[in-house]
Amino acid sequence: MTPPNAHAPARHHALNTLFASLADAVVPSSCDVVVIDGLLDHDRLRAAIVTTLARHPILNRPLDPALPADDALPIDLRVHALDDDDPARIDEYLVGLIWDEPLAPQARPIRFHVVETSERTYFQTIHTHVHADATACYAITEQIAAAYVGAALPRKPDDVAETDVLAIAAAPLSVRQRFEEYARGLEQTARDLAATFGGLVTPERDHAGRRRLARFVLTVDETEQLRAAARERGCSIHAFFQLAFLRAATDYNRARGEGRTHLRIWDFFSLRPLLGNAKDRYDCLALVYPVDLDAAWSDDETLVHCTENVERMRNGELVTHAHRFDGLFRVLDGVQPRDAFMSLWRSIFKSNVFLTNPGVCPSPLPRFGDAEVLDYVTFPQLFFPADLTFVFSTFRGSLRVLVTHDQDAFGATFHEDLFMPFLANLGELASIDIGRTKTHDGFVASWLEDPRRHARSVPTAMMQSA
Repeated sequence: MTPPNAHAPARHHALNTLFASLADAVVPSSCDVVVIDGLLDHDRLRAAIVTTLARHPILNRPLDPALPADDALPIDLRVHALDDDDPARIDEYLVGLIWDEPLAPQARPIRFHVVETSERTYFQTIHTHVHADATACYAITEQIAAAYVGAALPRKPDDVAETDVLAIAAAPLSVRQRFEEYARGLEQTARDLAATFGGLVTPERDHAGRRRLARFVLTVDETEQLRAAARERGCSIHAFFQLAFLRAATDYNRARGEGRTHLRIWDFFSLRPLLGNAKDRYDCLALVYPVDLDAAWSDDETLVHCTENVERMRNGELVTHAHRFDGLFRVLDGVQPRDAFMSLWRSIFKSNVFLTNPGVCPSPLPRFGDAEVLDYVTFPQLFFPADLTFVFSTFRGSLRVLVTHDQDAFGATFHEDLFMPFLANLGELASIDIGRTKTHDGFVASWLEDPRRHARSVPTAMMQSA
């Protein structure tokens, strides 16, 4: 049987192709969840979704780009009523909606769920990381919320999803400069092929295990203290994340008999600043790139290295990495992803760790219509053979650390072995006590205070309409 994404590499730009290739190993769904105090009007919500989708051509075509465009694609909006307000059970239900049912190749690359309890609504948007990064997800949610109250959305140019993103980024370059970019990209790939593994010590596996979520939420004061401490050290808060993870990961590896000091993580960098006015563009424009760290460095040396790494990316290396992936997929054009790219992933990436920082949510999203918004979170999928993704995002001044990890890789001791040591190191950098006992399993429902009120008794219902 041909995998649903088998034709994708020949039809996407390079950034889409990366995640389309990895999607053969896992369901590539990512997710937005808005937690609302009260209920939504389903007809108004559907109308707001129709208005918003009209602005984004990529969302009005089938997920599989090899299939013909269809102007009559149905909007997949489903309503679920739960008779339980227990946060753990709601989390389990929401996570099941993300990964238990992939987006259909012949359908739109987006799906919507309205999960209602007696106290709250969880408005959940299922995206695919093939087509969406955090900025794209934020934009869709803001636009739906605005359209829900009848706000006039400005007409925007088409997203022009077929446009080669790398061609836009490289437009100012001469033919010689473009050739040099490809050459530098090939040099980077050659260095990676010669490098040794630099990730976390985990059991060898040939398939992805069950995804689990863990989270920690800092208060607004703790978040500001962390940012102030980073500013005093002349770096960003993200450099603190990288340093804290280096220390925790080194101890983790040493406890498993690995004495090396080298650690490689894969981070994300947005191409949007290179594309001009791309804030509302719905597309995956987040590029992965390697960050190599050494536990033998002092804290100050590590922070300088992390800061310089970002500056190099901003000053041109980002385009080099983009051309690197473009070159790889041009070579692999027409080759089955599982037969080619999955083996290259292991040989080139040499790590099983991702860090991603969507940053500050661009909108505080105070209300959805007349109802108060209690929380809002966006996060990506964990692509096998990666075992771990740390997602750092800030909503209404509060930093949330959401970790997606492979249960088969870490077992039941992930919190004690890695997550809590990471947070302890992060707190020490800012001289704040964020402790070793406050991490939790779970997703967005369990971040909030449990209403603990009587829930109405209604059967689970599901509605899917054209």
